[in-house]
Amino acid sequence: MEYAQKVVRDGSSTTREDFDNLRKTGWTDEDIMGITLAAAVRSFASKMFDALGAAPDGIYKELDEETHHALIGNRPYSI
Repeated sequence: MEYAQKVVRDGSSTTREDFDNLRKTGWTDEDIMGITLAAAVRSFASKMFDALGAAPDGIYKELDEETHHALIGNRPYSI
């Protein structure tokens, strides 16, 4: 979703137009808050794990390729 990616790349770049467009497609203000929080928390967690050199658990190997890449990219697994 473009809006979530925008939040992750540069949260201060969101505009009233972004919110208006989301509302036009049926998202409520509560939905928009949820999307914003989820994107921000996911971004924070990813950056924290990267900074600490944490590796994803082996359970992620069981995910389909698209989900796997979205969640952990090309990070090596922990043992």
